Amino acid sequence: MPVKQPLDLSLEQAVDRQRDIVWRLLQLYLHDFSAFAAAEDEHGVIGPDGSFECADFDSYWQGDPRRRIYLFRASGALAGFAFVNDWPPSGAAVDQALAEFFVLRKYRGRGVGRAAALALFRELPGLLELGVAFYNHPALAFWRRVLKAPGIAELAECRADTARWNGTIFRYRAD
Repeated sequence: MPVKQPLDLSLEQAVDRQRDIVWRLLQLYLHDFSAFAAAEDEHGVIGPDGSFECADFDSYWQGDPRRRIYLFRASGALAGFAFVNDWPPSGAAVDQALAEFFVLRKYRGRGVGRAAALALFRELPGLLELGVAFYNHPALAFWRRVLKAPGIAELAECRADTARWNGTIFRYRAD
């Protein structure tokens, strides 16, 4: 069995000229999510143009410093993204919220997600919150492992089932 080589991870804030790249990666992310949606659910339905809808995608490209997208690269190759905004699932005050986090399947289980999350924590110090949808068990297990990393303090985990959020909410301080 070949030995997995460590991948050099880099993180960059997406800029307008990368909008189409982010859109294509977002389609892969939403396709992955469609596996969790029930057949009768409106989530995971592909539109007549052959793409998944993302209602707030345009808002990330309007110059609002509270809404940012980061791209991850593993050994120079695109490996995923994170969307950051100011919408905490709990509704409580935070410095920032990690809204979306995606790692291409090729890089899962190779430490890329963990390395990207730790790089984001360094980039986004302060009080943060992230939500994991109730049906996304793999993500829940991932975040429970990653949020034990050094530099994470005041970690709190709670379950919500409200109009605002249905799933697990993690609140933590990144130093």
